[in-house]
Amino acid sequence: MPPFDTAPASFSAVPTRSRIVGTVKGPGENGNQYVFITADSRQVKIGEYVYYVLEESFGPGQPVERRNIIGKISGLSLIDHLPDRIFADTQTSPELIASLVGFTHENPEIYEVCVDVIGYFNPALGFLNLRKSPSLGPRF
Repeated sequence: MPPFDTAPASFSAVPTRSRIVGTVKGPGENGNQYVFITADSRQVKIGEYVYYVLEESFGPGQPVERRNIIGKISGLSLIDHLPDRIFADTQTSPELIASLVGFTHENPEIYEVCVDVIGYFNPALGFLNLRKSPSLGPRF
């Protein structure tokens, strides 16, 4: 397994090298989901796995432990993009029109990604779900 990201509140795609792919927006539709925002739709696909790092003490007087909380991507939706009008004229490049008005982002699309929490792996007990969503704002 590849090394995990060392940032305490970061997320990464599990099957590939550790790489930050998004920022937590908040909870999902149910208590076992969370939502993050990303501009990189190539790294996040429905059915793939991501994780966030949870560092906390899990009991009074216990040392702080680091757990990689794994989740499965269950939804991906486009929430912000270039205006549809830009794409209507097939003779003109949308990138050209966008650059004329000062929009120069490499990836102009913003995606909202929904993740179903699986939990962390305990060698003795298997996967355990702490029912603890990530805080708002951390990158993963």
